[in-house]
Amino acid sequence: MPSALQLQSQTAACGQGEVGTLQEIVGAVMADVVVKTVQERHWEGFAALVVIFAAETYCRVSYVLLATAVCQAKVDAAMKKEKASFGLHEITAYSKGEFQFDVPPLQLVRFLILSANARRRQAGFLQLLALYGKAGKGTLMTRVPEADMLRVRTAVLSLHIGPQGLVLASGSSSKFPVPAEQDVLNGVETFISWPESASSGGRPPAALLLFHGCSNSGADWFRKPEEIQFLRAAQRRGLALLAFTTPVHLGNFCWPSPGGEKGDEDFEAAASGVRGALAEVLKARLPTEGGSALPLLLVGGSSGGSFASRLPEHWQRAEANETLGVGKVSGLLVVISPTAFVRRGELEGRPPPDYPPTGLVFMPRDTSFASEGSVALAATALLAAGVPTKAWPVGPRPLSSESLAAQLRSAGVDVKDEGASKFLEALVELGLVHESGQVLSDPRRFPWHRVSWKLTEGLVGQRPDRSADPNREHRVRCVEELLNRAWAQHEFAAGDIADEVLDWALAQAKVGLSGGPEGVNDAALPRHDDL
Repeated sequence: MPSALQLQSQTAACGQGEVGTLQEIVGAVMADVVVKTVQERHWEGFAALVVIFAAETYCRVSYVLLATAVCQAKVDAAMKKEKASFGLHEITAYSKGEFQFDVPPLQLVRFLILSANARRRQAGFLQLLALYGKAGKGTLMTRVPEADMLRVRTAVLSLHIGPQGLVLASGSSSKFPVPAEQDVLNGVETFISWPESASSGGRPPAALLLFHGCSNSGADWFRKPEEIQFLRAAQRRGLALLAFTTPVHLGNFCWPSPGGEKGDEDFEAAASGVRGALAEVLKARLPTEGGSALPLLLVGGSSGGSFASRLPEHWQRAEANETLGVGKVSGLLVVISPTAFVRRGELEGRPPPDYPPTGLVFMPRDTSFASEGSVALAATALLAAGVPTKAWPVGPRPLSSESLAAQLRSAGVDVKDEGASKFLEALVELGLVHESGQVLSDPRRFPWHRVSWKLTEGLVGQRPDRSADPNREHRVRCVEELLNRAWAQHEFAAGDIADEVLDWALAQAKVGLSGGPEGVNDAALPRHDDL
């Protein structure tokens, strides 16, 4: 059996891009080392392997192969004893963060990892990590440094898992409809789109810091249709774009909040991780001398909006302005979230007078998390504190085959007009969409996936076995977003109003203006006392 030192030396080869060599090494030692450590419950040996495979080389492939072998060995043993089972619907809901429930954890991991959905597989690997991070007392696993565990989480978050198997994450931006560089900075997966006008040492007028919602990642800002429409508007204004993937979550990719399972620990880790990643980007790309602090506009959807709304105060307490040096939070845009000041329809805190100008995008049809009443309560508190505030209600949007095809193509989905038309016709026949194009019920609760294959009509070279279509998952996720946006209950929906929203936010931040900022326009705010 190879020693830990030999494994560490051999594994370092992947840091030089020798993926073939890495796969041979992992394949050679897997049966003798990894599986035995699990089957014999030799947790000290397993912990040592985790640390080795999570070294600075970020050997993502090796870690996932390790995790897969460990999971399978444990499941093989567990399934002999456990007979309980649960449906795919519950598993999907769990992975999307819609609700949590008590289930046999290893069985949950098994279902997630064996899923055909890459996001669920990724959630499964992270859930696996969480399970082994809670190993029993007296084991070495409980004493593995948090920095090493963070590297493992980062490695899994940085994976791109496709139908053809596992591949190493790349810094290439060609795979995104909106080009972006990808990196792992300060333990946080970070995506950067720096304007060409500022690429030669200049300064962009401002930077957008982007925080995704549950069941998404930082990459989705650059590849999903609604987000793309919003980012295109930002690019027309020469803004820098920085998106982050939450480094800490429970397998559902939601951003953490204070007072969670570990108290404030998860939130503090995520907030400081993002701050460190941001500092690395700004200090590397902005001139070291001259100029005022770069205005930073925080943009978050759903759980990302709640997380982003906590950062101005948190970073100020942590003296983040001094840490960043060249950037200053100057605005906030929260989409389908009542901000961190409102929880379950109740005011939980009050914003300070120096809180940044805040824009609120909400869907009146939402009656739960980001209801009109909750948003009105947040807006009232912000205005009472003297914070410039404006809200934009977003209602249902009719579907047409032309708009559907155009938005899918903008997200890199290959679709013909014929396919979009037949898909929409099928939705009408199923009863999800009216002939006028209006969506009639919540797409999240409707089995429209059964006709999604019609979008491939007219495509050259479409395989008879549609389940093997390597583009299916991205296509379905984009369609899912567009249907949810059309229904208008809870979905990122700032694309149609991106110009107005960004112009207001930039004016409040005094970016690129010849005169003073526009006055506060609260005409669209839902008044809490009128509801």
